[in-house]
Amino acid sequence: MASRTSHARRILVHWSVPLLVLLSPGLRARAGDAPAVWSALLDHAASAKTAGRYEVALADLDSALVLAQDAQDQKAVAEVIVEQAFIHQMLGQYDQALTLLYRAQGIRKAMNDLRGLAEVENNIGSIHHNQKNYAKAETYYNQSLAIYDQLGLQRELGQCFNNFGALYEDMDQPAEAQGYHHRSLRIWEALHDTGWIGVSDMHLGICEQLLGHLDSAQVYLEASKRALETRRGAYHLSLVNVLLGNNERMADRPRSAIRHCSEALAIAERMDILPFQQRACECLYHAYEDLGEKGRALEMFKRHITLRDSLFGQANVKELTRIELDHAFAQKELADSLTRAKARVEEELQHQAALARERESRNIALFSGAGILLLAVGLWRRLLYVRRSRARIQHERERSDRLLLNILPERVARELKDHGEAKAREFEHVSILFTDFKDFTTISAGMSAADLVAEIHACFKAFDDIVGGYGMEKIKTIGDAYMAAGGLPDPERGTAAEVVRAALDMQEFIRARKAEREAAGLPAFSMRIGIHTGPVVAGIVGVKKFQYDVWGDTVNTASRMESNGQVDQVNISAATHALVKDDPELVFTLRGELRVKGKGEMEMFFVRRG
Repeated sequence: MASRTSHARRILVHWSVPLLVLLSPGLRARAGDAPAVWSALLDHAASAKTAGRYEVALADLDSALVLAQDAQDQKAVAEVIVEQAFIHQMLGQYDQALTLLYRAQGIRKAMNDLRGLAEVENNIGSIHHNQKNYAKAETYYNQSLAIYDQLGLQRELGQCFNNFGALYEDMDQPAEAQGYHHRSLRIWEALHDTGWIGVSDMHLGICEQLLGHLDSAQVYLEASKRALETRRGAYHLSLVNVLLGNNERMADRPRSAIRHCSEALAIAERMDILPFQQRACECLYHAYEDLGEKGRALEMFKRHITLRDSLFGQANVKELTRIELDHAFAQKELADSLTRAKARVEEELQHQAALARERESRNIALFSGAGILLLAVGLWRRLLYVRRSRARIQHERERSDRLLLNILPERVARELKDHGEAKAREFEHVSILFTDFKDFTTISAGMSAADLVAEIHACFKAFDDIVGGYGMEKIKTIGDAYMAAGGLPDPERGTAAEVVRAALDMQEFIRARKAEREAAGLPAFSMRIGIHTGPVVAGIVGVKKFQYDVWGDTVNTASRMESNGQVDQVNISAATHALVKDDPELVFTLRGELRVKGKGEMEMFFVRRG
């Protein structure tokens, strides 16, 4: 019994949820003053959300967003975007929610809307909280709390205390969490808000579970369920039923646990809430296992794993990281653009002052009767102007050419300049290289945005130099992943052997940098690399911000070589091995045939220098 309770306590970690406002105060206030169509859309979206009909609510909000944009009402635009983000977060679509929230954050900062900004900061924090990025979550929660405290908003302070309590629960610090939940509970009792009292009771029940006080936990959770059944709707009911189910299982009552968790799953399925479906399936898996019902346990385990991977899998984490990096770069670009704009204004002022001085000189010359001299000076100035203009045009042309060559291969750039287009082409033997940092999300959580971007830049700059030295083409970066190719657009450059040597140089650089940073007490990355050789199609994508890209099964297989590799190793396919196996400088380790997702059994080799 003791071991079962201990195991159940461990699976409770990360199971509390940060809270968001179900309908922002700004939207409710605006609905009363808006035209009939606007008001009807918001009311209908709020009703649909409460009923769990999220697709209907999103459709209504899309229409409301169009109206707000047509009216050029930025405050309304931000309010609708926050509502959209909240629904996407409830559905487990964290990347879409985070993108929307950063957009709303920019609008509210520009408007100096402190209350609205605090709401956005809270919701961004809740996404990092759900993704177990606790350091970032705490940063955003603190920013939100500071604004609400400054404005003296008691209801919002109560919600912040709930979120901090939930954060400490997930960090397995229940005693600290209880302190925050009691602070929020005092606010809800003073406001006579039964619904939020139910939420605080739920979290106090979680704290009691984590402390091993199962009887006290059951009292809190049942009180929470009674309150939530009447005031806050099905969303929180699904969670409290999961918590009751786990409490019953820890108390060695698996059948009662199944009843509660089945109710939770039914609610989550009806409302299409993936995070709560995943939690309910995990609860049912353990409960059926406790009863010895292996078939049902296996079914729930499979569903739990599938849902968990969709919510916290590598692709989802990378997409969130990409959004975070894009946001950091956007902030840097904004600061740079303001600096450039200021410089342009100062340059224009200086130019206008120079023109004024020139006009004054010309007037003096005219009144002095030196017309012929003035004409000569004017002709000379015109000649100088033409020369300067030609030099400036030539400089801009060279700058444009350099920029184009920085984006596209030289042959493709030349074709684009000469003909206005560059046709896609097929290449038979191209070696695709993928890199990926191990535990990127965990390591980056301990770094500031500026430090993270600087470190990635340092690594990728070194990769650029290595790739260029072997005649390869850098294709693109995707978050923390780097992709390059050998054998295109010139099939004679970047052979399979040169791509392998480039990969080995990259690993040597990363190992040396890791040793250097760890000696200085700084976080550092390790890396996997995969290579595969085969046919691809390559060409330019799009007409705005275009880039040179490659397509084909070879790209997918190279990605699989990376994901099935190991840290500090270069993993190559049998196709690449066949091209480089006779190279006397390389040594290969046969890994045998490994099962690859979507490919079946594939033979792979580790390669190193002899």
